[in-house]
Amino acid sequence: MLATVLRLAFAAPLSLVLVGGARAQCGQWSDGFATDGVDKSVFTLAARDFGQGPVLLLGGDFTVAGDRAAAQIASWDGATWSNLGGGLSGTVPCCPLDRNLLCSVEFDDGSGPALYIGGRFLNVGGVAAAHVAKWDGANWSAVGAGFDEAVQALAVFDDGSGPALYAGGAFRESGGVPMNSLARWDGTAWQALGAGFALNPQTDVRALVAFDDGSGPALYFGGQIFDYNGVAVGHLGRWDGATVTRPGAGFDLPVNALIAHDDGTGVALFSGGKFTNNGATSVRRIAKWDGAAWNPLVFGGTNGLNGTVEALATFDDGAGSALFVGGAFGAASGVAASAIVKWDGGSWTALGAGLTVPGAQGVVESLAVFDDGAGPALYAGGSFTFAGASPAKNVARWSAGAWSALGGGAGAPHGSAVSALAVANFGAGSQLYAGGSFNAMGTTPAQRIARFDGAVWHEVGGGVSGGISPSVEALLTVDDGTGPVLYVGGSFTSAGSTPARNVAKWDGASWTALGAGLNGPASVFELFDDGSGPALFVGGGFSEAGGQPASAIAKWDGSSWSGLGSGVLYRVTALRSFDDGTGPALFVAGDFTIAGGAPADGLARWDGAAWTAITHPTILAASDLAIYDDGGGPALFALAGLGSFPNNSLSLAKWSGSGWDLVGGLLTQSPAAPSASLFVHNDGLGAGDELFVGGDFEFADGTPARGLAAWNGASWRALGGGIDSVSSPGAVTVSTMVSVAAGGGARDLYVGGRFTHAGGQHSNGLAVWSGCVPALGDGYCFGDGSATACPCGNGSASDAEQGCAHSGGFGAQLVARGSPSIAENSQVFTVELLPPNKPCVLFMGNSPLNGGAGVVFGDGLRCAGPSVRRLGVRSGDANGSASWGPGLSSLGYWSAGDTRYFQVWFRDSGGPCGSATNMSSALAVTFTN
Repeated sequence: MLATVLRLAFAAPLSLVLVGGARAQCGQWSDGFATDGVDKSVFTLAARDFGQGPVLLLGGDFTVAGDRAAAQIASWDGATWSNLGGGLSGTVPCCPLDRNLLCSVEFDDGSGPALYIGGRFLNVGGVAAAHVAKWDGANWSAVGAGFDEAVQALAVFDDGSGPALYAGGAFRESGGVPMNSLARWDGTAWQALGAGFALNPQTDVRALVAFDDGSGPALYFGGQIFDYNGVAVGHLGRWDGATVTRPGAGFDLPVNALIAHDDGTGVALFSGGKFTNNGATSVRRIAKWDGAAWNPLVFGGTNGLNGTVEALATFDDGAGSALFVGGAFGAASGVAASAIVKWDGGSWTALGAGLTVPGAQGVVESLAVFDDGAGPALYAGGSFTFAGASPAKNVARWSAGAWSALGGGAGAPHGSAVSALAVANFGAGSQLYAGGSFNAMGTTPAQRIARFDGAVWHEVGGGVSGGISPSVEALLTVDDGTGPVLYVGGSFTSAGSTPARNVAKWDGASWTALGAGLNGPASVFELFDDGSGPALFVGGGFSEAGGQPASAIAKWDGSSWSGLGSGVLYRVTALRSFDDGTGPALFVAGDFTIAGGAPADGLARWDGAAWTAITHPTILAASDLAIYDDGGGPALFALAGLGSFPNNSLSLAKWSGSGWDLVGGLLTQSPAAPSASLFVHNDGLGAGDELFVGGDFEFADGTPARGLAAWNGASWRALGGGIDSVSSPGAVTVSTMVSVAAGGGARDLYVGGRFTHAGGQHSNGLAVWSGCVPALGDGYCFGDGSATACPCGNGSASDAEQGCAHSGGFGAQLVARGSPSIAENSQVFTVELLPPNKPCVLFMGNSPLNGGAGVVFGDGLRCAGPSVRRLGVRSGDANGSASWGPGLSSLGYWSAGDTRYFQVWFRDSGGPCGSATNMSSALAVTFTN
């Protein structure tokens, strides 16, 4: 039998949002839950200086870089992300991975050094530019007429007439002038190099490099190229400024990368790509040109790599200058190396565990050397989620023999979801636990479950794993009789090294299975006493529990599983224990159509012995349940999916005791909206507790509210810019919410799901709405005629809740904020609207004088007494304000359950009644433990 649930909260103030910056002001979305790296693939990297210090330039098909919106182009200075002049538009993100979307080079066309970029775009920073553009450090501009198709390589080469900019790509013309895949910029217009390639829709140039192999300077170009000016080039050609030749016998498949590098025997040209042969010579994806022939890179009797080469770079990692090779491979001459490897002139060396995605090798598209101030390091960009053992999304840094991520945010990896949140204390203080589909949180590897201590994430006992798509969907903290435990449900077969089918228990140190578990996902937990003592009830998408029939809902009594009659058919998404006046019952919500054998529209009631199926003319399903007092007493609310127009709309439904009534109007959402949730929370901005609703909607009964809204029983309120998913509009999932103490009586709302933004800030899968310190106490003793009349007709404005008017023409007002908890000791009393710079005293009485109407005292009314305690003298500031606290509970003048009455006396030498003193309004505060 399970003990009563412990709804654990933070025992001491803990600002969990202190991640990458200070806590947000109340009533705002906090930043700090973006992730490292970028959200999609990186295709090019280059170290550049735009006049304000060196940065690493990234290009690709991403839209987010760390905590910034970045449309296909971004820069990293070693500490912060920036976009570059507004980014690109018109890109084609579906290009094959062996085609760079972006390339860059520095070049001076006579007007000063500038950055030139090429790719597949039509607009950059709001400026029309067809696939090639120039950045002068402040502004973008087009480069001539540009091209009709992608530019994939740029280089500077001097053919004897001065340095010039060359472009290669998949283009066929510039401004109507034919130039097939290779062109030269003369400062005014693009020029073709002879007749160009023979027309072939598959032709493109992917790499350019200037190199002198001893026969004179030349521009080498590689790609998927066949015939240039009548010369069969075999995927790699040489242009000396007048003619094209083929160095060597030619390759059998495309060349993707070229570099001039000294491997200890002198500078040579290295080529990487898809090829396996050059003429009759085996050269597996990488080869070296000695001026006469292409040679393989042999180690251990075998040559080359077992997959495509995409990038080459020269870098000294402390062991001497070496050639670093990136691409889509898993081994080099038999040496295991995932996506990146080092060649020192005689042997291959892996870079730790390399760059990977879960269960497979990653892809490296570009390499660059960049010094962020801590010394030169090698940066790799491509498509991967881990660099070594560290989470790193599509870009990573290699230095001192180790990998690191760029940015180090604290959110879930891009595209991952946070599905469950809970607070638990296992002896090290209360901490936030998150579960979902992620394999990391921030830079911490964590398999589907992680804990947050207010600064960094930690993994939890090895996490959960196994199954087709392992995930955590439900968390619940309880005391099972042995102390606090965290129940974890979802889709998995192991918890740490413990076999556990879809449900397990974590005690802060180890995992325990719950018998034989469930044969399908566990989605929700609730404690309920069905008459035989409190037990854990589990809902989800299973048909048996512990080997016993249990259709979508089951009971765990601490030692064995049992079903609830015939259960429900199909899936349970929410459970809530509630007594509607007819006795305690377990209310069940989901997308089921049968409950206890009877038709049900996604809602049902279990009284411990039998089912009551619930039908409704418009409700088709329900996603969550919550108990909320809308002013008429605690009631059960459901978040219901409607079958009426518009399709896929949501609505709140309130249980009347015999049926469900729709309230609050419609929450219009996108078709096929994933999931939504309910949570009762007081953020200090509304009138106490409100019902917070999260999901993929745009409006709440006509009020614009993206993804999250608060209902006070009569009207809706939006929360800043709400929750959004910029990279996948119409796919916001809000799966879970939890309230966390933030100090001073304020509570923050943590929101988990699948989204990318909160209030316009990048916040991947996890966001925080910062609560305000709530108002404390009940005001009374006003000078507006509602109490005893002011002594000389010096009343204050009606409904102003001020004391009697002073020399400034209005009354002083006493307010308090913080928690009423003596243990938290956070109460702060503030008097406002005093005459400027006047001394004042906060005092406390045990009773309201004259029933709260007060008695005349000076120019005002004294309403707290009869005997009083002074709590401190202050001098009001120039704005007429002074404060006392926190820490007043430590004085010992009140205990839990006591009500005390507070007021401020102040001097007012020019007051209207001539007494030279006056009183503020008063406050009555009832204290708790």
